[in-house]
Amino acid sequence: MVKFIIILFALISAGLIIYLLIDHSQAAAIERRRKLNNARTSIKKKVVTPVSDFVTDSAKSEKVVKVEKRFKTAGIKMSYSAVVFISFATSVILFFLAWKLTDNIYLGIVGAVGGYNIPTLVAGILSNRRIEQLEEPINAFLKMTIERYKSLNSFRKAFLSTIPEMRRDEFFYRELLVSAKALEAHEPMADALFDLSERCDNIYLWRFADLYRICVKQGTKESIEVTLMQVVKDYDRHLKDKRLLKRQLNSVTMQNKLMLAVVPVVLIYCFNSDPSYAGFYISTTPGKITIAAILGIWLICIWVTIFKLGAPLDKEEKK
Repeated sequence: MVKFIIILFALISAGLIIYLLIDHSQAAAIERRRKLNNARTSIKKKVVTPVSDFVTDSAKSEKVVKVEKRFKTAGIKMSYSAVVFISFATSVILFFLAWKLTDNIYLGIVGAVGGYNIPTLVAGILSNRRIEQLEEPINAFLKMTIERYKSLNSFRKAFLSTIPEMRRDEFFYRELLVSAKALEAHEPMADALFDLSERCDNIYLWRFADLYRICVKQGTKESIEVTLMQVVKDYDRHLKDKRLLKRQLNSVTMQNKLMLAVVPVVLIYCFNSDPSYAGFYISTTPGKITIAAILGIWLICIWVTIFKLGAPLDKEEKK
């Protein structure tokens, strides 16, 4: 305790001395800021950018697009290389934490694998939740836009005039504002709709954009109305069917979550009720391997529950 107080006092004293020696004038502050910005730029140019390019080029393009899209749908703008760096950092941290706290190298390996997947797991949870929150607002927005298109005779004007109606749906409204800025920059309406469908990861919005692009080139105003309204009707039927399937699937998902929650409870009970049981898993090599295997399988089950059972039912590739 005395040694800790002495070390803490020495660190505080050193920090105070450094603070007093620094020139605190405005000119000196500006110069320090300039040097810091130059150092950041130099490091980014010589180290960060080459490493980032190497990581991205080493992965398959499909994987890069898939990972970046998942984070984008979750509302997090992050490059593939940044995801890899963060995943690697969480992997290393959890490896050493699990290893040192339990004195079990096998748990450390499981922690490393699990830690590497934590950023993607969090993004998957946020992405799935966000996609489901956007479904109803997208349906309502498309309906209102088509109704206004009938009177305004301009889909662009109908689209822009409907955006303020979606203020109550924060996620979707934010994406609509991005589309509005793109339209103000003279981006084609079809391209703006495609970009919106990609950000929202909604297959029916993508189909809506695809049919709009075809109808604008070849169809009349009436055919555009009929065709686009048919997409909305299909979307209505899809949402009704999805609610029914979701209710049926929720019971399976809930049972799965309850079974997963029972595993740590049983282990804790066994450890507390029988000291030799805990000693076997903590002190012996077979016990350490077994507990690591149990934890690994448990984490895999959690991954399946979140990414498979908990994923939106209409996840599919856009052709």
